[in-house]
Amino acid sequence: MRRAADHRIYDRISRWRTASYPEVTTVAVVRKLLPVADRTHMAKTLGMSLGDLENQLTLALPKGVRDHARTLSYRLPRWQRL
Repeated sequence: MRRAADHRIYDRISRWRTASYPEVTTVAVVRKLLPVADRTHMAKTLGMSLGDLENQLTLALPKGVRDHARTLSYRLPRWQRL
């Protein structure tokens, strides 16, 4: 979330947390959120090209953020949950 705030896309990312079906993002947003070293490492590990990985992340990243936020909210007291 700090990287999102640094790149002025925090509002878009925070909407992913509460949306039932988060909107698909763009490759540019994926590039802003994930450092190139991390993307390169993931691509090598998965045996994919960097472009293919970024395309896959446009679908998976919003859902992952939503699912992670929901997991975290269940650890909070009931009155603080999303």
